[in-house]
Amino acid sequence: MLAKQTQAPWAMPEAHILATLVNVVTSTMFGVTFVVAGEELDPTRYTRMAAIAIAGPYPLRVALSSDEDSCGKLCSRLFGCAPDKLEPWMIDDALCELVNMAAGQIKSAVSPDMMLTVPKVITPPDLVAPSGAVDPACNIILRADALHLLLTISRN
Repeated sequence: MLAKQTQAPWAMPEAHILATLVNVVTSTMFGVTFVVAGEELDPTRYTRMAAIAIAGPYPLRVALSSDEDSCGKLCSRLFGCAPDKLEPWMIDDALCELVNMAAGQIKSAVSPDMMLTVPKVITPPDLVAPSGAVDPACNIILRADALHLLLTISRN
């Protein structure tokens, strides 16, 4: 039998606040500031993902996803090289570091007592909770010109 999860004592911040928390990281790491995009979610667009769990009495999972082109452009800014010179591990490493730092900002905003786990590269099926349920607290599409990020926060 699955234990019933109680409601967290805090509310999920609004999309523009979550975007600001992500931008604390992206502006420093990549020199890029994202805005909340008012477009329809196309899950097939976001092919590269990294996620990290925030463990505690009200566990969360924070995932950042992007398309190959956006990942390449962001990573090339971080490493100071052309996108065609990037190795796949470099992109994975940059995405994991981005989700780690963004989740740290989000954790500090919602519940500083909780602990971060280790970030890892995932695939879309990995976002499904062990129970088979997905409780997306939010899916926020972030844009900076042609760059895209999808921030997914789920309670699981």
